[in-house]
Amino acid sequence: MFNHKIKLCSIAVSISLLFVSSNSNAATGCISKRALDELTTASVNYNYTKIDKLLKTGICKEINSGYKVVEKGFLKSKVALSNGTTLWISN
Repeated sequence: MFNHKIKLCSIAVSISLLFVSSNSNAATGCISKRALDELTTASVNYNYTKIDKLLKTGICKEINSGYKVVEKGFLKSKVALSNGTTLWISN
């Protein structure tokens, strides 16, 4: 039962973060796990002001393509962009 709750939570987070991105093929990445948690919470709570702030300040950004998974986690993964920047994304 516990495993099902985690999977449902992961699905909900992924769906909510999809709405943050204006491009359905893009992922949204953040510079830290904490920033990704803030983005996830803002997304789930429909806090568009917070989402806008995270995106406009560059703490979080859309990733269209050109990234490689560096560290695979259960709920979050670290990716490297083609320019060398690393970001955290929700799985």
